[in-house]
Amino acid sequence: MKKEKQETKETQEKQFREYPGAAATIKDEQGTYHRVRIWAPPQTDHLREQQGLKGTLEINNPETGHREKQEVEFKPKEHNGQHYLSGVVDRGKDQNSILVRIVGVDGPYGRFAAVRMAEMHKEGDKTQFQEIKGQGGILRMNETMEKKFLEKGQLYETDLLNEKLGVQPVAIGSRDLREQMEQAEILRQQESNQELEAASEQEVEDALDLGR
Repeated sequence: MKKEKQETKETQEKQFREYPGAAATIKDEQGTYHRVRIWAPPQTDHLREQQGLKGTLEINNPETGHREKQEVEFKPKEHNGQHYLSGVVDRGKDQNSILVRIVGVDGPYGRFAAVRMAEMHKEGDKTQFQEIKGQGGILRMNETMEKKFLEKGQLYETDLLNEKLGVQPVAIGSRDLREQMEQAEILRQQESNQELEAASEQEVEDALDLGR
């Protein structure tokens, strides 16, 4: 049984790696992992019109064996001038819902995307939010999304994160993606300089012809 569960987990991980998407994981103070995965909704999905994202939240505690996976939709929100993507994970009547936000954060090396989570505790008409604190939370593309981005130069997800959060695509990529984008920019500048040099040489030749 344990082997079957492990195979199922590996299959799910493989499917995610093969399908373009991004993910972030927070390991809380009790050792529970909260993993958020996001991807673009289909072209015909109503979420496209709302500039949202599809996603899942997976909760896993290796010590207790507790595991769950819930679907979530992220939509653009604004509060006190701060823009972010937000979704509420409904875990059923016996468990507290979880508020998940994707935010832009200014770091020492530039702005990046991160995930913030909080359990929602309802008391009558009021809702109290208890932040899920821990390590991690930085959003990163998977290999398939990076490859697709390099092929197309832009994606729905990267455009959305840039527009709503002010996060550049390179900030949610791996070091390898950053190096490839930097190399592409160097080549672009070299080609541009060569074109300028060729244009200057032509201008000189034209001027010489006029003077003859």
